[in-house]
Amino acid sequence: MTVLSIRDVGVSFHQYDGPFSRVHVTPLRDVNLDLAAGEILAVVGESGAGKSLLADAILGLMPVNAHVHGEVRGDLTGTRFIPQGVTHFDPTMKIGAFVGLDGGGAAEKIARFGLGEDVLEKFPHELSGGMLRRVSLATSVSENTSLLIADEPTPGLDPAATAQVLDYFRELRARGAAVLFITHDMVSAVQIADRIAVMRAGTVVDVVAGDLSGELSDYTAALWRSQPANDFWGE
Repeated sequence: MTVLSIRDVGVSFHQYDGPFSRVHVTPLRDVNLDLAAGEILAVVGESGAGKSLLADAILGLMPVNAHVHGEVRGDLTGTRFIPQGVTHFDPTMKIGAFVGLDGGGAAEKIARFGLGEDVLEKFPHELSGGMLRRVSLATSVSENTSLLIADEPTPGLDPAATAQVLDYFRELRARGAAVLFITHDMVSAVQIADRIAVMRAGTVVDVVAGDLSGELSDYTAALWRSQPANDFWGE
């Protein structure tokens, strides 16, 4: 069953280039993707490729000067979103209240991502960026999650914490949920994704098997070889 269908989606802006000159830019264009229940689809690409903008377009989180083209189909009622940054935390709210907003169980939620109960009594400014990312992941834990959109959830995490995140995605898939995993870490994508969509300059240029079997475009092959885990040259 298709959970999310993206058809010809693009985003354009009018912005000023100097005091009297206005230009039209299109940082996202002609994106077509489908995501099925029980599937992990990774979206990879270089910085500035449009990965995070795609997530914002799907969820309608666009500034007032943006124009979204195309169509996003799907019931987003059971969607959980993990944003790329950590600035969404209310600085006046303790972590325990933030994590428990959708029904409690805060201690259990954070424990699965390696955080102790003492974190619940802290304010966001008292935690590192990596710890706040794990808190963001904890907020997505719900029996009602049908679609998780995770935008760069692993930067700042050590290998053990990253493994916990990937295991959580596998658990969601086993439960029949869909996961849209947006990442620059193609190695992690290959570890868990059923399919990988490769973005470049604002559009999808390749959709390949999660294990990279089959024919790859020159760009996808070069992106894979450029990963630090491949020493920037390995096959």
